[in-house]
Amino acid sequence: MPNKTSTTMPTVSIYHRFSFVAARSLPHMPPSYRCSRLHGHTFKIEVRLKGVVNAKDGWLYDHYAIADAVQPLIDQLDHRYLNDIDGMDNKPSNETIAVWFWQRIKPKLPLLSQITVIDTDATGCIYNGEDNEQG
Repeated sequence: MPNKTSTTMPTVSIYHRFSFVAARSLPHMPPSYRCSRLHGHTFKIEVRLKGVVNAKDGWLYDHYAIADAVQPLIDQLDHRYLNDIDGMDNKPSNETIAVWFWQRIKPKLPLLSQITVIDTDATGCIYNGEDNEQG
């Protein structure tokens, strides 16, 4: 059991959720695959930060600062055709979307630990910044 008089602050994860509506197609799939055709989703994005709670204010990070870093990206994608978005390379899978967000958010939010992209109630992608070098 933790010592309640300890001044050690806990490590926590916090998250902030966003959503946007967009269309996409997955042209690299066979034509018979239904997602190769134009279709749309209400995407949900969860941005998660991890770190030690600040003893002065009792929190890890200001949620308004998270929104300030992420909302411009959400605005860039909302009601758009994702295949045309710079950096999606005409393959806007959940995986590509997660990495796209990571690359643009990490410089602004150094405590970023995870991006989750959800496109349906049953499917999504979680990315934590780990890349596999394949040669």
